[in-house]
Amino acid sequence: MIETRNRLTHARPLISFARRGHAKGHDHMSRKRRARVLIYQRDQSLLENAATVFECPLCGKRHGVRRPFFEGVEPTAFHKYWVALDRRPEIAAEIGILMSCAAMVEWYLHQLIAKLGVDHRDAFVIAGQFQSFSVRIDLLQRLAALRDDKNIDRQAVEIFIPKLRTSNSIRNKYAHAQYGTGPTENSIIIYPFSGDVRKKPESLTVTIDDVVEDVNFMKALCCELSDYVTHGTMPTP
Repeated sequence: MIETRNRLTHARPLISFARRGHAKGHDHMSRKRRARVLIYQRDQSLLENAATVFECPLCGKRHGVRRPFFEGVEPTAFHKYWVALDRRPEIAAEIGILMSCAAMVEWYLHQLIAKLGVDHRDAFVIAGQFQSFSVRIDLLQRLAALRDDKNIDRQAVEIFIPKLRTSNSIRNKYAHAQYGTGPTENSIIIYPFSGDVRKKPESLTVTIDDVVEDVNFMKALCCELSDYVTHGTMPTP
C-alpha cells in the first residue's frame, strides 16, 4: 500500500492509492477521507499562517488556523467551537498565571488569621466556612480590629487588607468575564461579570501589557505574604 503522509503534522495517512485485493483504479476513499485530501491539497500552507482564519469546508464556519485541524478527519468538538482566548494564547497564558497567584493569595488568608493569635487549625476551619473570599477578608479585618492598635501583627494585617481586596477585584475581573477578540493582535475585549444581572454591562479592551501589570501585582503580593508569614517581614504600605 502506497501512502502519502502530511509530513508537517505527522498526521495519519491521508491518501491510499491502492489496496491489496481490490481492482486498480477503483475509488475506495470515503467522503470524509476525500474532505481530508481536499484540505491537505488546498490548505497545506495554512500551517505557516497560524494567526489567520479560514472557512472550514466541513462545517462552513470560520476558524482560527490550528494544528489540530490537520491531525484528524475533521475538527473535534473541542477545537471546532473555539473561544476568543484561543486566538490570544499569550494573553490566555498570563491569565492562567494570574489565577494561580490568586489561589495562593487565598491560601495565605487563614495564615493571617493565625498570626492574630488564633490557633492555626481553628483559623483554617473558620476561614473555610465562608465561600466568598471578600467575606473572609471582612472576617480578617474584624479580628484585627479586636487587637491593640500597637500590635505589630494587627498593623501588618491592616496593610494587607486593601491589597487583598484589590487582588480579589483583579481575580474576579478575569474569572467571571466573557472574552472577545480585540482590535489588534495583542489585545482582547473583556466583559466583566457578563452573567450577573445585578451588574451594569461594560466592556474593557486590554492589551497583554495590562494583563501582565495585574499579574505582577499578584506576584508581588504573594511574595509579601510569604515573607510576612514565614519570616515576619512587615509589608510595605
